[in-house]
Amino acid sequence: MEILSTGEKIKRARIYKGLTLRDICEEKISVSKMSCIENNKVTAEPWILEYISGKLDLDLKYLMHDVRDQILENIKVFKTYKENNSYSNNYIENVLYNLEYAETYRYYDLACEILHLLFSYHLSKNNFEDLRIIIPRYYDLCQKSNDELFQLKYYMDIAVYLSSNGEYSQAISYYSSVRKRLKELKVEDKSQLIRATYNECAALITMEDFDAAKERCDELVEIVDYSETDILKGDIYHIFSILALHTNDYEKFKDYEEKTLYYYRNDVRRKAMCFHNFALTMFKNNKRSTAKEYMNQAIEQYPKENTEQLCSFLIIAVQTLIENEILDLAQKVTDEVLNYAINLDSTKFIESAYYYKAVILQMQNNYSSSETYMNLSLDALVRYGSKSKIYKRYLEMGEMYHKLGEIAESIKFFNLAMQLEKKM
Repeated sequence: MEILSTGEKIKRARIYKGLTLRDICEEKISVSKMSCIENNKVTAEPWILEYISGKLDLDLKYLMHDVRDQILENIKVFKTYKENNSYSNNYIENVLYNLEYAETYRYYDLACEILHLLFSYHLSKNNFEDLRIIIPRYYDLCQKSNDELFQLKYYMDIAVYLSSNGEYSQAISYYSSVRKRLKELKVEDKSQLIRATYNECAALITMEDFDAAKERCDELVEIVDYSETDILKGDIYHIFSILALHTNDYEKFKDYEEKTLYYYRNDVRRKAMCFHNFALTMFKNNKRSTAKEYMNQAIEQYPKENTEQLCSFLIIAVQTLIENEILDLAQKVTDEVLNYAINLDSTKFIESAYYYKAVILQMQNNYSSSETYMNLSLDALVRYGSKSKIYKRYLEMGEMYHKLGEIAESIKFFNLAMQLEKKM
């Protein structure tokens, strides 16, 4: 993904052919001007590029493909990674490389776009420390762009970051400001307005402010047809369905569910996640029997091709089942996760599977069997887990041994927790 300016391309080809500046200039171009072109001090006129392409046997289109064009092409590649939620191993390196060029050449619009993609990547990976590092740079470049739409996109990203940290009230404030400003600007492209309104609605539902969420949904109804993809339309009807469940409007729910599944028709993963979210909402509203049916559909329909994504989803499903005391199904799914995790040789997933097996056994008052899995889980956790997570696990271990009546072991883990807390 090397980026070369037009001047660098000329210089590299000239040196490769063993030619001097005077050799390629002849009487057509001054040597000093060609030197300036090679060193990016002046821009070559089209006739010069045409002449040089012939002199150095270079494709004219290649020569005219400048730094900005190359960065734009690379941004398209980065966007496909985001859309497919599948990133190359050197993604961060390539993104930062392009960002440096965009900044150096003062292409602040491209720099903002790159930082938006980098921000989205770190957010998807829960890399909150990396996010905190890039936020000041992101803000500064958006200001330099002198484009209010980039600044509004920055505020949207900050709102998503706040939501991910559970700071929904602040996130709603950002979403609301962006939504109102976009309406004032009468921006022709409605995608940003749709996303701001949608995200605000989702945050309001999480805060259980259903009246305000209904107002945002009413606004979404008016602009849903401007959605650029069927997936986005599916996302919107998905949230309409969730709100209908919360407000006990089952007739509307069935109507919105049908539309959601229609727009998700080519995305089995989203359909499965959708069934899980319906089940989660039904559990909250004491519709346990129907919720269990939807949970079974979610687990059965989630695609098996990507085992890592499958494990991540099944762990979410297990958490929901445990929270709602559907222990038989939770145990079955946890065993599936463990088998997949062992085949993947994934310490993270193995740890999660052992941990949830232990939790289920504790809920069944089988503390002696739970002890084995808790210790296996802890062994895995100390290899990759954060101090905060290990600290919480020590407390759980101490509580477990207290219930088992093993006071010495209980005190040992509580002491380990206290020692670790001092280092946090």
